[in-house]
Amino acid sequence: MESHPPGLYVLSTLEMWERFSFYGMEALLFLFALNVLNCSMEFASIIFGVYTGLTFLTPVFGGYLSDKYLGNRKSIYIGGILMALGQFALTFSASLYNPAVKIPIHSSFIFSTQEIFLILGLLILVIGNGFFKANISSLVRFLYVEDDERLDSAFTLFYMGINIGSFLSPIIIGLLIGTTHPELYQYGFLLSGLGLIAGLLIFTVFKNKYVISPEGDLVGIEPSSKSKREKLIEKEKELGHESKTKLTKIEKDRIKAIFLLALFTVLYWSASEQSATSLMYFAQSFMAKTIAGITFPLEWYQSINPLGVVLFAPILAGLWMKLSDMGKEPSIPIKMGIGMLLLAVSFVIILPAGIQADNGIFNIPVFYLILVNTVQAVAELCISPTGQSLVAKLSPVRYSSLMMGIWYMATAVAEIIGALTAGLYPVAGNPTPYFLGLIPIPNLEAFFLIFIIVSAFIGMLAFIFKGRIIHLMHGIE
Repeated sequence: MESHPPGLYVLSTLEMWERFSFYGMEALLFLFALNVLNCSMEFASIIFGVYTGLTFLTPVFGGYLSDKYLGNRKSIYIGGILMALGQFALTFSASLYNPAVKIPIHSSFIFSTQEIFLILGLLILVIGNGFFKANISSLVRFLYVEDDERLDSAFTLFYMGINIGSFLSPIIIGLLIGTTHPELYQYGFLLSGLGLIAGLLIFTVFKNKYVISPEGDLVGIEPSSKSKREKLIEKEKELGHESKTKLTKIEKDRIKAIFLLALFTVLYWSASEQSATSLMYFAQSFMAKTIAGITFPLEWYQSINPLGVVLFAPILAGLWMKLSDMGKEPSIPIKMGIGMLLLAVSFVIILPAGIQADNGIFNIPVFYLILVNTVQAVAELCISPTGQSLVAKLSPVRYSSLMMGIWYMATAVAEIIGALTAGLYPVAGNPTPYFLGLIPIPNLEAFFLIFIIVSAFIGMLAFIFKGRIIHLMHGIE
């Protein structure tokens, strides 16, 4: 197979540094709310969930502005610069930490200067991410000719770049600040901001040489320019599309398929993101902090999943290729169903640790959490990278960034659901939480059973309705 264009590696490197910044900050945000602002576990989860949810919601608007007015490149620069500024606002907020000041546990903002700069930084990050996220993902498509068979593997490589950044940042930040040094959190946020600047500098140096179409034209400049986007739109018109705005029945069906497949991402990410909230709190409260005599910073837990993705991605890709040669490769809905069933298995693994904690046992071996994140990495590979590629292929070209933004919007919904679900974590001395207001969650065993039952149920639905989803895709694989 022909090698990938160099522009893919430029975009992957930029995305790697952006994810380095995002996950470096994400590894600290929940701990910052707990250990510096002294928020309750439930309120810290809400801060984390609302922030991460909004970062996946704003790409819808950023995608629309890019398609209509700005173009991908301008949007990427606007987003990258704003996100760097947001990280620096968080740096200032963290620099105000004073261990001598004892803040009471609270479940709403008290609007100190420190909290005002936290909110300001998160708001700027959310807006910046809206301009950045969907536009860099949709730009990958325009490096290739239409129907290029390399597109799936291109998004897999792009996804590996994401996870390299996701893996490195918590490791480096964990080494930099350790587990018990809230006074050093400011340097973690600062490093996250510098990572964004590094990515933008690399993009600036190489974009005009390598981020080009197969014909050698610059891509992502202005929507009104004679770009690959317009050429593809013209080809769509030649194939019988009625206008630039009116959608055909096939296009409408394919958009329906995008929304149905997005359901799996909502449920996957709402459960998977527990690793940064409820499972982080569980680790801080009950799990051993050493492995073979070596201290294991809490931030490192955030590196297990992306490391698993990087390690298992080529293995799983090879498996799909082998099954394809045999004519037995599972369809996209089946892959996503397998991913949801694996997600259920991951919570089956953590269930015994939850029962031990319910019985008052502390220093629970950390291998439980390592196994959970490893299994979830394989589950993620069945759901997420194929989803991005599929959205790129199913979307009408003239709405490519907008539809990628809508795909990320599904993750926004997931993050908010995940935060609300994390708030059901049963804390000793607090009132018993209720799932959907009906089912009591008196202990950790019941809490983890929620994820097992819901994930397994949705996984089975994927197998039941696979035929309907495949029909809506109209031959796109």
